[in-house]
Amino acid sequence: MKTNVRLWKALAVLLALAGTVALAVRFLTIFGFWDDEGYLLVNLRHYVDQGHLYTQTASQYGPFYFYAQGLFFQLLHLPITHDMGRLVTLLYWLASGGLAALFVHRLSKSLFLTTAGGFCCLLVGSSLTNEPDHPQQVLLLLYMLAACLGQLSLPAGSARYGVRLFLLGCVGAALAFTKVNVGIFFVAGLAQALFCLLPSGKIRWLGIGLTMLYAAGVPWFLMHAGFADGFRGYCVVATASAVVALTFGALLKPDTPLPGRSVLYAAAGLLVGSSLIVAATLLQGVSPLSLLAGVIINPMHHPKVFDLVLYIGRNELLPLLILVAGVVVVRVYGNRLAESRPIDLLRCVVGMAAILLLTLPANATLVFTPLLADPLKVLVDTSAHRIQWVAPLLPLPLIPQASWNRNAAALFPRLFITFMAVTQFLEAYPVAGSQVGIAAAPMVLWAFLCIHDGIIGLRSHTQTEALTGGAILVVLAGLTITLSLHSQFPPATKLQGSSWLHLPLQQTAEYEPIVKDVTANCDMLFTMPGMGSFNVWSGVPTPNGWNLTAWMKGFSNEQQAGILRILQSDPQSCAIVNHRIVRFWDTDEAAVAALPLAQYLTTQMPKVAQFGDYEIHVHPERQSPWLGTPSLH
Repeated sequence: MKTNVRLWKALAVLLALAGTVALAVRFLTIFGFWDDEGYLLVNLRHYVDQGHLYTQTASQYGPFYFYAQGLFFQLLHLPITHDMGRLVTLLYWLASGGLAALFVHRLSKSLFLTTAGGFCCLLVGSSLTNEPDHPQQVLLLLYMLAACLGQLSLPAGSARYGVRLFLLGCVGAALAFTKVNVGIFFVAGLAQALFCLLPSGKIRWLGIGLTMLYAAGVPWFLMHAGFADGFRGYCVVATASAVVALTFGALLKPDTPLPGRSVLYAAAGLLVGSSLIVAATLLQGVSPLSLLAGVIINPMHHPKVFDLVLYIGRNELLPLLILVAGVVVVRVYGNRLAESRPIDLLRCVVGMAAILLLTLPANATLVFTPLLADPLKVLVDTSAHRIQWVAPLLPLPLIPQASWNRNAAALFPRLFITFMAVTQFLEAYPVAGSQVGIAAAPMVLWAFLCIHDGIIGLRSHTQTEALTGGAILVVLAGLTITLSLHSQFPPATKLQGSSWLHLPLQQTAEYEPIVKDVTANCDMLFTMPGMGSFNVWSGVPTPNGWNLTAWMKGFSNEQQAGILRILQSDPQSCAIVNHRIVRFWDTDEAAVAALPLAQYLTTQMPKVAQFGDYEIHVHPERQSPWLGTPSLH
């Protein structure tokens, strides 16, 4: 019997490993045409070579992202290429899956659920393949680290307990100085968990009152200006889910509350972590005003530059609100149903259904199809994990269960994971692209919490855990392996620093001759929209450190004028223009055409070659002949 159990465990581990390898293939075969990857690599190179973050190196993200990347590229002296960038992303991804597995193992002690949990995290995190080197890889790792730190299986008054809370505060600082909105969401979720577990009194109720104002007001504050663009339903679901979850948490009364200084420990971690990051940034010569602009002011303009709606229409909104109401009804009758096996079964079913919703893309066949006729469709379909259907169910683990340990230290992980999942639901605003997959990661941990609760209630521990974890693993890893086996694996590209990439033949046929021509003919390259990968592949520099994909909306007139002056002063300057991708970023073609920099690129710089939708333009006063590959139309 023991031999059979060991065999099944070995098979579970092997299946998870095989699924991980199949997923990792995506890091070699997908290149997002919107090219966030190239933009981030170019800016990282400017930062490493020249510094001057926010003044001469453009970024929408906080300094901690650059420090996290610098651990690899600066300390290890790695070349800043697509190959090395994807290797770093792969390491973040694998570390995140390992921490997720550790969380589930501490929760259940089941190898089957542990391997399933780690693999599910890797699945939702595979959205990183759309945008390698994006700050989202740092966010994913920090989420999983916070989840493990939040498992405070220690006496509430112990020194080590205080250290864990301090470190959670530090994680909040790291998140805030990577993407400020995500950091705010995280700190709010941490505060909600702590205030709900404090002793009854003014501090507890004041904290709950303030966090309730946050839960009810922040979604409206963020989205009200975009209601006409389709954000109304998203706002309603986010508000309802957050308010109900916090209400459930406030109704919990632990037998042994957390000491009041617990909040101070976390606040101290947030303050110390923030202070260290700010000090390190100022020591690099960044002024306080530039840091303020880079971390807070510039991101406030993000919705005006980038938006992709997590659309929740009327047909979805009513069922979602019914789900919220159903959770409330279960809570109202919770005392009566605490020992009810149907409720425990419901927890298991909800957890497993949530995992399928979070890990299976809306159209699984598109996962291994990097470029179709409609680029927007690819971006949405490969990232739509239907998190909106999980959000209304998030308060479920806060419905009391008879088997619970009512000690605050035991309740904290439950509240923390639930509130982190609730608050990070807003991460998909204003861009519901790959961010949806990262926002789904805390929900995956939440789903395994639901499954564990249900199994405990059903009192059929070992067998049910093995069957549940095994079923999840067989379905998801099996599907992943099958899709990978049926996907194409083209030859490696000949692009500089991208020998590991095996891109579709259509992309390779366009990119390689463009890079060859630019390398032979240009000493400066600017692209419209920003497609920094061509700079990385060709080795031809950009005019300056101001680089962005949607620079048409994201850069001020003064910044664009500075780029224009540099291009005009260099007769060997070149430009690559792709009108189709311009329309992806900005559908107002007339507004783009009116920009002086855009006019110069498209009308004053003559076109000398075209490969598919990519046009190569040169300086109007260029004297040397163009040595190029025959154009491919």
